Amino acid sequence: MKTKIRVLSQRSFFSKFHSINPKFQSFSLGLQSYLVLILPPLLFCSYHPIISFGSSATMNFELSLPLIWLALFFVVSLPKTFDNLRFFGSKALPLVAFPLFAATSVLWSDNQVRGLLTAGVLLLLCFAIFSVIPLLSQNSKLKNPLLKSFIFSAVIFGIFCWMQCLLDIFGMSREFSLLCPGCTYQSFGFPHPNGFAIEPQFMGNLLLAPALLALFLIMKPAKPPIKHLRPITFFLLATLFLTFSRGAIFAFFLGAFVLFFGLLIINKNLSHLLRSFALIPLAFVVALSAQGIFAEISPAHDTFISATAKSIHHLSLGKIDLRPKSKFTQQTSSSTTIQAETKSPNSPSFSGYVAESTDIRLKLTDLALDAWDNQRTRMLFGSGLGSAGTIINQTFPHQTSAKEIIQNQYASLLLETGILGAIFLGFSLFLLTKIVFPLRRAQQVLILAVFISFAFTLGFFSGLPNALHICLFMPILYFLTAQSSNLKKFVS
Repeated sequence: MKTKIRVLSQRSFFSKFHSINPKFQSFSLGLQSYLVLILPPLLFCSYHPIISFGSSATMNFELSLPLIWLALFFVVSLPKTFDNLRFFGSKALPLVAFPLFAATSVLWSDNQVRGLLTAGVLLLLCFAIFSVIPLLSQNSKLKNPLLKSFIFSAVIFGIFCWMQCLLDIFGMSREFSLLCPGCTYQSFGFPHPNGFAIEPQFMGNLLLAPALLALFLIMKPAKPPIKHLRPITFFLLATLFLTFSRGAIFAFFLGAFVLFFGLLIINKNLSHLLRSFALIPLAFVVALSAQGIFAEISPAHDTFISATAKSIHHLSLGKIDLRPKSKFTQQTSSSTTIQAETKSPNSPSFSGYVAESTDIRLKLTDLALDAWDNQRTRMLFGSGLGSAGTIINQTFPHQTSAKEIIQNQYASLLLETGILGAIFLGFSLFLLTKIVFPLRRAQQVLILAVFISFAFTLGFFSGLPNALHICLFMPILYFLTAQSSNLKKFVS
């Protein structure tokens, strides 16, 4: 009798659960959609605000808004896990081959704390991508709101970048302006903004996808889906140049080059493309002029001419030198720096191309490759996730610290995951290209342009928290340009 009562109660429980389940799924879907819509502005807040939990000898323990978003999205999307796996079918396991191998490499990592945290972020990121794609493919109503969130988030944070510059030249403290230590007018005579990111290169990197998407939309013959998109595009381009990040600027030119010639082959409308493409040099001139004006207004001993010439000298890696001669400068073979003993208190720290910023990146890459190829097992399996700084410090103790981050994601991944990791990553990327094939040719060009731009920038920095926007912007960008049937073709 008791057994019958227990069975009946269990049936009653499950029947109630199934009656509640559709409501719960509807609530979960709505929350997922809301989280996706607020993702673009949150990605721009990659460093501010940040919650610090202290540090160790090898890393800082910090929590940012994008990381909090990953955790929340995981919890909300967890009930849809099996549906998402069915969505991808047999392609699910090959696509996660690299993340699973990278997470496994923590077992032989020399920095397991950092490795475990990195593996956790990596798995959350993969889970988010596997959840975002089915969500967006089944909810076409999100396209217009997400497009506006994508573009206008970049505009809002771009406005803040220009405000940062004005606040700095008028004497506002960095605690209020949020400028990084080397971003003030005291470095080059003019400020270069970092937004809510830790450095200008990451702010410039965040602007890459919105800027290329906006440029793509005005280069198409069709009417843009957003009003006043041409001035918006111009503003995003000028802000990207204002960040003064060589990596982001070079990456943008590379992406724009792919975009221009790809669309030229497809549409063969040279005059329309040239009118849209003309915004790029115009935006560069405006950003360069703004740097000169900021230098004139700031307390730094710089003029409009000297500041703009200095900017060109730095961006050209010292190849184009239009700077007026000064008794405060000393010419060297690779760079020009101000002599500390002769400059006045208001003289900028740099008077041209700063070769050290390039030399440090090249040095760290060389050290990483040297540490990678000095052991056969390390060459094949890697040193383990999160261990790059530790391994380099152990191999070259007098040249780096254990906290050092390799400023090259490719060298960092090769050192930590080895040849096997590179093979798994290449295989996963190859499978992902099948998503692009069903797209129309114009959309293929855009995806390729953004992908090449992001791939180029990864040679200038490393660290998964710094690259979250690269992994999360791509599926959003695909959804914004794809037809509703594209993903069905991919998973079929």
